[in-house]
Amino acid sequence: MKYSFLLFDADNTLFDFTQGARVAFERALNAFGIACEEGDYALYSSINDSLWKRYERGEIEKSRIYSDRFVLYSEKVRKPLPAEAVNAVYKKALGEQAILIEGAETLLTDLKAAGYLLYLITNGDAAVQTSRITRSPLKYLFDGIFISEEIGHAKPSPLFFDAVAESIPGFDKRRALVIGDSETSDIRGANNAGIDCCHVAFDQKPLSEAVHAEYEVASLNDLRPILLPIHNDSGGLKPCTLKK
Repeated sequence: MKYSFLLFDADNTLFDFTQGARVAFERALNAFGIACEEGDYALYSSINDSLWKRYERGEIEKSRIYSDRFVLYSEKVRKPLPAEAVNAVYKKALGEQAILIEGAETLLTDLKAAGYLLYLITNGDAAVQTSRITRSPLKYLFDGIFISEEIGHAKPSPLFFDAVAESIPGFDKRRALVIGDSETSDIRGANNAGIDCCHVAFDQKPLSEAVHAEYEVASLNDLRPILLPIHNDSGGLKPCTLKK
């Protein structure tokens, strides 16, 4: 096998964060007697995503995401909200959402049986991610779980990947593959760390010229031809053109 260590992102790579977050958002608003109207979640999501991107760039602390997102949302929709309380309910509800991307459990089970070492690398909230992972069938398949909040550094910082490498016995980045959906955290992070990567492009959105990925897939099952060639010698993994 070319790779031994597989470093999987969590949200929108193995876990359906979008669906889970929508459920949690609606529950949080409903808990305070507020109906979720058309377009509300999309607005909140854009605000939340923007804050997470700022965090990945090192512009704000993670605490600002949690303190600001429902304040900004409240201002946009011009509805008074107890932002701190809403955020607390939202995080609790989000931690209860262990919705998997189609094919995630079967793929990881087969990879584990084939001898790969599987690791989860995530920038998510530690309490939320731990709760979701514990509720999922994937919890028995990982050889290690790395959460930025616990490490003290976040993807795409090389310091995050240095901490991961130092914690994995016998880790060799030449035999490692980062697998994730986010250009700004997963792909850029892998590039910064000098580790091969696979872009999980469920949305079919191509990477920018600022980064490169060795592979790109449109579904988790498209990982099989390269990682499990004995079990599946057909379909879907497309090498990316390397971008300098």
